[in-house]
Amino acid sequence: MAELGSKKRHLSRQCRQLLIKTLQGSFTKGAFSSSLFFKKWFTMHGTAYHFLFKKNLRITNIQFAELISLIRCHAQSVDGIGIGELQFMTTSRFRDWISSLVSTFSGRNKDRSIKHIVDLYGEIIARTIIFDPYFTSSFICTPKYIELQLMPVCAYSGYIHSCGRSVFIRKLDKTLKKHLYTGINYFLKRYGRGGNKIFFAVYAHEDFSGFDRSDESNLRDGLDEVKIHVEKFFMGQQRLVSVLREMARRYKTRLVIPDPGDYREKHDEFRNQKGVDQKRTLWLIRDYSIEGSSLRRGSEELFICYEQLWKNENLLHLFDENKPAWISHTTIPHTLLGAMINISRPYWPRKEDTRICDPFAGTGTTFLETLKYESVSCEVSDIEPIGPRLLSDNLKWLGLQQA
Repeated sequence: MAELGSKKRHLSRQCRQLLIKTLQGSFTKGAFSSSLFFKKWFTMHGTAYHFLFKKNLRITNIQFAELISLIRCHAQSVDGIGIGELQFMTTSRFRDWISSLVSTFSGRNKDRSIKHIVDLYGEIIARTIIFDPYFTSSFICTPKYIELQLMPVCAYSGYIHSCGRSVFIRKLDKTLKKHLYTGINYFLKRYGRGGNKIFFAVYAHEDFSGFDRSDESNLRDGLDEVKIHVEKFFMGQQRLVSVLREMARRYKTRLVIPDPGDYREKHDEFRNQKGVDQKRTLWLIRDYSIEGSSLRRGSEELFICYEQLWKNENLLHLFDENKPAWISHTTIPHTLLGAMINISRPYWPRKEDTRICDPFAGTGTTFLETLKYESVSCEVSDIEPIGPRLLSDNLKWLGLQQA
């Protein structure tokens, strides 16, 4: 479980000093700039992440609640003190809040006002995480003294497809190539050390859609909608195709960018080149805004570039309700049940094992999902006499070795 408990804790000396310094440095021409504070506190000192989901809001919105719960479970303090229960805000709401806070306590003595703000609200600011939801993904940003363990967040999830650090995100109609270059340059300067080139790929319809139809049911209402038509998209007045060609020349010593073509061949060819980092890929995708509180796809499109550090390839989620021993298509999907379990995890007992019970076990979806957790015991039953046989068949099938 997370080290960030609900108990109120004081700021560390380092965190307090950084917060005061950042607030003091966020005034321009005597006026406080919330965007400057955001840039300094989150972008420069913190860490930005992007999470891509398997399904979009046309199917469900439970992925947002699941992600928040997983972050609560797998975030930890790195200053040795801890900073209490995490808070989540969107970028716009945080900027409005911090502006209102500074405005309320503004006085003749700026430094005294800032210290007063930190005394009263510093702990809340320091444990606030930015959470910007989109139609098929989410942007997360943590402050400096909160570290997010990405691997278990991805591995335990039901709906997360992949995740990693954010490189670039901007509205499609306002994106110029210089904006993309700025994001890539900053990322490479901060995280690109090590000597190996990083594989850069566009999730393009031209390279994928003609070759991934065997997995069409899993891509529908999800990954299919974040693909980019490379031949049709622009960055300002420049076609995306020409931007990619220019990138291949500009970053030839830092990035490896595949030629257009069947991803099954081109990606293997370029990823296996000598001196290419095998552990991460920079992906360029698109996503959409959300239309208010309706959770429908909004009219704004976004370019998103993120570093894919982890990918969830849980085979149970590929089969979902179509495991060999199934009796009805009303069987709950593993993705959904996994998300439901994760939402409950911040409230599991810490000093004893958790017990999960399912009186309608069916083919054993609940039992199979709880196998991921060492501290969980699962008790299942079903009125149907064939239930134990169905679960047994699924367990045997899932334990088979590849021929």
